[in-house]
Amino acid sequence: MSVSGLVDSMFMAEMKNMILTAGHDLAKISGAVSLKVATGEESYVCMNGKETKTIQGDIMITDDESVLSSILRGPDGRTSIDEETEQVLYTIYAPAGIEEKEIISHMDDIGSYVLLFSPGSNVELKTVI
Repeated sequence: MSVSGLVDSMFMAEMKNMILTAGHDLAKISGAVSLKVATGEESYVCMNGKETKTIQGDIMITDDESVLSSILRGPDGRTSIDEETEQVLYTIYAPAGIEEKEIISHMDDIGSYVLLFSPGSNVELKTVI
């Protein structure tokens, strides 16, 4: 699977559904994944290689090592999808007013687009928190 196929699948679903999504290489994630509210003191390296701080009150996703992504600052560089990626964690940021069925449909769209690029792929878990 190419990087562009995994990333393009996410972008196509984002454009179709207008729901913000981040993609991470599952093998690069350390420990448990958590959904948190940022204090504004957390820092991480973004995909552009620059260190940034979160914004107080922003929603972020973390692992045992650092921030994976935040709504206002975007995804990190540490867990970015690359040519070696075999398993992806797609995280979806859905604000109030987006119904669960819309989120599930968005996940289904990502899965169907991934299959266009990699017909042997499969979804192991879909959940809404």
